[in-house]
Amino acid sequence: MRLWLALVLVLGLAETGVAQTAPPTSTMRDAARKFLATLDPAQKSKATLPFNSEERFHWFYTPVSRKGVPLKELNASQQQAALALLHAGLSEKGYTKAETIRKLEDVLRELEQGRGPTRDPDLYFFTFFGEPAADGAWGWRYEGHHCSQNWTIVNGKSIGSARRRGRSGTLAGEITHRRAARRRRCQRYRAQRYCDHEPAPSGHPGRQGRRL
Repeated sequence: MRLWLALVLVLGLAETGVAQTAPPTSTMRDAARKFLATLDPAQKSKATLPFNSEERFHWFYTPVSRKGVPLKELNASQQQAALALLHAGLSEKGYTKAETIRKLEDVLRELEQGRGPTRDPDLYFFTFFGEPAADGAWGWRYEGHHCSQNWTIVNGKSIGSARRRGRSGTLAGEITHRRAARRRRCQRYRAQRYCDHEPAPSGHPGRQGRRL
């Protein structure tokens, strides 16, 4: 039942993100600074790139090698600061959707039993382009399997945010399989349940009387 409920959740994960109100850039900037302040020099070096880096234009939500620092390499307090930044960059609904996508990696791992790519809810990366500041240009990216979120801020104003979200063929196939099985069960139930005003076909065992 727990697995089925998790599979049902994926039905709400459309290929594109939901419309959302842009968060105040000052909130994002402060959250970004707080997160970066928790990183040690090696982590910060991995997490930050120049604003004009070509990497800023590389968006993938498939399992690929990524730049940045993943949740997997952060301690608990650093992860908390990282997710607080993600929360600052999204609406409440957008954040819930992004976290649902990430946590479904555990469901994929259970379904695929090692037959697919590495599934890990901590392999989601934070990458910064330039330094978060009130003036000038900077941006950041949150990305992992089936989720790519990108923000660009210039002179304290968000001039663009892009997001791509998807859902797994494995999950979609499992949902289709379970739906078909459920439909067959319902059809068998209806075939066995006849009332007086809905007579069964001639020769059917339930033809002579009411069966509930």
